[in-house]
Amino acid sequence: MDEYGNWYSNKELYESIIALKDELKETRHIIKQYNGLREKIEGVEDKVKHIETLTEAKRGFGQSIRDWGGWIFGFITLFILLIQYL
Repeated sequence: MDEYGNWYSNKELYESIIALKDELKETRHIIKQYNGLREKIEGVEDKVKHIETLTEAKRGFGQSIRDWGGWIFGFITLFILLIQYL
């Protein structure tokens, strides 16, 4: 402590401020990188959801064909037989 009750000299305060300024600059850089990664992750999540939706739709369509295919084939066959009979 000097005669005015200051704990640090002006030089020490200046050096501390410069060091903090450099740390803040580095912190801003890291935050920008994080935000960029976050945007990429959100884009990938959207793509995955889209692919999952397409896969589910294809699966549902295939299931519908398996469920109703026999009925459709039977009606077509019945229609053809009725036309030949008449």
